[in-house]
Amino acid sequence: MAVANRATPGARWHTPPVPIDHPDLLQGPALTPMALIKAMALAYRARGMDPSHALAQAQIPPARLNDPRARITAAQMEAVSYAAMRELDDEALGCFERALPWGSYGLLARASLSAPTLGVALKRWCRHHGLLTDDVQLALQVEGSTAIVSLQERAPLPPELRELGIAFILRNIHGLSEMAREAIEEGQPAQALPLVRKLGHESLRASRMVSDLLDLARVEQQALQKARVDFGELCLRHSLRTHLTGHFS
Repeated sequence: MAVANRATPGARWHTPPVPIDHPDLLQGPALTPMALIKAMALAYRARGMDPSHALAQAQIPPARLNDPRARITAAQMEAVSYAAMRELDDEALGCFERALPWGSYGLLARASLSAPTLGVALKRWCRHHGLLTDDVQLALQVEGSTAIVSLQERAPLPPELRELGIAFILRNIHGLSEMAREAIEEGQPAQALPLVRKLGHESLRASRMVSDLLDLARVEQQALQKARVDFGELCLRHSLRTHLTGHFS
């Protein structure tokens, strides 16, 4: 499932990563859990394939896959995701019973971005996602000024890939929302821009929520352990995160 890139509707849904030796891959905060990359490696091995090339593309040493505290940058996540989806020809990376060939999520985006409103675009995307796989069911509900996107697992996702699959679905929804918002903003009268920008702010809040859920998720599927927590450090991390955007978008 492709990581949704912010772009205009006419731009390509997938953006090739920077060259393998490009120093920018290591620039920026390393926030993405290495466990997600370990899940990608498991998808390779389930098909009898070697993930070494994809890891090299993202400058990720294979030995770090087993470090539960390791993190990678947004650029590294983009690079390894791009390489893995191309090599496996599966944008779901083994998360669903049926593979999603390269370009599947791009077709969903193109079918949705012609919608007159963001609400219609998201409803189309959720409905059309069911044409790709029936392992999960997505739905959009609007209650007053609140929109709720629900995800129901109709078939149990592989435990070792569950967090990766759900995270990528939510990231795709966020990316689609950003693209739709930018399309809506073009040509709008000045009095409408504050409402459009509020929409962007709420979309960003949704993205931060996904990141927080990743931090809380038991991505290693290990038993919970008690540990001392430095609440001062947690507050500092939260404060810094509010100033960061696009963790792997």
